Amino acid sequence: MSKLILKSDFIDLFKSLGIGNGSLICLQANLSKWNSVIGGYQCLLDALFEVIGKEGCVMIPSFSYSTLDPACMNLYYDYEDWKTIREECYGYDSIKTCSDVYSRSIEHALKENKVMRSNHPVYSFYFIGNYNSDWLKQSMNYPISFSHILKGFVQKKAFNLMIGENLENSILIPAIAKTLNKGSTYIEKAYVQSNKKKVIKTYLNTMCDEHTKKELLDYCYCKTEKLNGQNVYCVSIEDIE
Repeated sequence: MSKLILKSDFIDLFKSLGIGNGSLICLQANLSKWNSVIGGYQCLLDALFEVIGKEGCVMIPSFSYSTLDPACMNLYYDYEDWKTIREECYGYDSIKTCSDVYSRSIEHALKENKVMRSNHPVYSFYFIGNYNSDWLKQSMNYPISFSHILKGFVQKKAFNLMIGENLENSILIPAIAKTLNKGSTYIEKAYVQSNKKKVIKTYLNTMCDEHTKKELLDYCYCKTEKLNGQNVYCVSIEDIE
């Protein structure tokens, strides 16, 4: 039987992973299989903010695939429906557009102070805490990169904290792929809400197959701890002490 997971357990876990005051954390958390967490996502985030303090920052992916053109969606629609979808879909709005990933984490993070969302119509991030406003100016082309949205990872000690997630889904992988010119480049199209009108944005992105993802993980430092028998990963591009 799994033991109950308390806030103190998360605090001990984060410290053992090398997270401390002032850390920058890119959080990918899925607690759907962690029913033993007392307080759920609120417990997780409260513990994390207690460890990183006022000088720290948490960023959470808030990808909005609903703003993609139907031709780019993994869930394919009949071609006859594309015109209707393009006319009726909502363009990206940093305040109104819902996230299709990590929504429970974001729901609780929005209650914290100093919360802002980056400007990419599909691959946006929420920032909470002590962040640089330049990080919010996300490039359209190659939206997940160390040159803008993940700039903090090359400026200070930063960690990709993965709870209930597969290591191959690390947010650092597309950024490393862009840096090393790995993977495949493809074009996507999305809609942005601008002055009560929708505008179309076309951009380049990087896609990696499973073999390439595993290859790129070799360029990361990863520390693993177990909590209730499940792996928790802390990934960085610097050595984790």
